[in-house]
Amino acid sequence: MTDGITIGRPSPPALRASDAERDRVIELLRVAVADGRLDPVEFDERLDAALAARTIDAPAPLTADLIAMPSNDSALTVPLAGTPGGPAAAPCRPPRKIEHCR
Repeated sequence: MTDGITIGRPSPPALRASDAERDRVIELLRVAVADGRLDPVEFDERLDAALAARTIDAPAPLTADLIAMPSNDSALTVPLAGTPGGPAAAPCRPPRKIEHCR
């Protein structure tokens, strides 16, 4: 018996986060700051961390304490800023200029 410990199997590599996954987290953060659940300083800190996320599990702590709204298909969704039921406006930072190495 191994008491729940897997011996001899390496853990699978962490999956890389896509732009769409980072964008979803950023939209949740924007809604939270527009609702007053985050202050602008905390929003900036979490935004920087979301933009720097390399794996899909990295942004989870950034939104773990934020409330999402249930949707019709029983999944949790975020109301988009400027939509009915969503906040009227949210702070926005200009996109970062990314330079690629050649």
